[in-house]
Amino acid sequence: MKAHTRLLGGVAIAVALAGVVLLDTGCSRERAKREAKRRVFAPPPPDPVVTRAGEKIEVGGLANQPAVRDRLVHMSAAEIGQRLGSFVFEAEGRISFSRGTVKRHSTERAALEQAANGDFRLDLAMEGGDQQHLVYSGGVLYVRHNYGVWRASRDPTDERLRWREQAYGIWPSFYDLFGAQIRFVEGTPTTREGRPVVSFTISVTAGKPPAEQLAKPSGEGTEGERALARRAEEWRRYTVAESGGGTLVLDERQAVPLEVDFGGTLRVVDDEQTPAQLEVAVKAKLGKIGSLERIEPPADYVQEYVRRKIVTDPLAFLGAGASAASSAPDKDQAGAASAGPAAGPDPEQSDEEP
Repeated sequence: MKAHTRLLGGVAIAVALAGVVLLDTGCSRERAKREAKRRVFAPPPPDPVVTRAGEKIEVGGLANQPAVRDRLVHMSAAEIGQRLGSFVFEAEGRISFSRGTVKRHSTERAALEQAANGDFRLDLAMEGGDQQHLVYSGGVLYVRHNYGVWRASRDPTDERLRWREQAYGIWPSFYDLFGAQIRFVEGTPTTREGRPVVSFTISVTAGKPPAEQLAKPSGEGTEGERALARRAEEWRRYTVAESGGGTLVLDERQAVPLEVDFGGTLRVVDDEQTPAQLEVAVKAKLGKIGSLERIEPPADYVQEYVRRKIVTDPLAFLGAGASAASSAPDKDQAGAASAGPAAGPDPEQSDEEP
């Protein structure tokens, strides 16, 4: 009797434990469902560009705030668009390398029209006559190389953003070569196009800053921006600032660089016996703020090539019976089908131009 009682007691405990496990499993599933629903219906995370554009930056006292100065010089074109809405930007950068009788130089020009609705037009001209033209209008990217035809693209990899940042990155990339050796002296506030601005005189202190003062790539930004930062860091290891100077004009309300005119010289320090010199010069200007609502697409363009499925059963619209009858294989065909598909390209895929 006692053994029977103990057995019943054990069974009761096992049933109770099983009920607890099932209850806990059910609760866990419900919690997981609620968490999944919360993630699905939760608002998207804030756009980091919009967040940065909403920050208030004081340009006064900039000469004594290197971190703020770096923040303004490296402000992205996307953030500037958020701050100003629309504008026109032009820049020209030149870099020259000389060692003895060897002389090399490269020039790049950029012209950007940014509209308030996010559309933009970009024209880039590189040394040797190579040109790249982009128009982003109505969610479609149009690209033209040199004097070829315009091609429409879905831009699945955000190519347009990389090109735009490259156009605006001439001055920041030269600035990074000199690092902490650049000095700013604040001038008298004035106005430009009806907007309050602050001008700064730029100078360069000869020498090389201590290693701890060299800015390191932060790992932030686009791949193109990170690549530029890595190249600048590499150049700084082998260069010493010699001289330089210029001017910088900042929009007082939005802390956006409106104009820069800078030139500088660096000495290349390496294992070669013949000394080398690196000279850089940049002129950039931003204006016509708030003047563009949208950018029109090119009048003539061709569509990009896309992969489109072709119809493999042209009688399918007649019904299942006609489709089955038209596609019924004979014995030889059935045997070949059972052996698997033949080698070769997928018959359902074809490259076509719409």
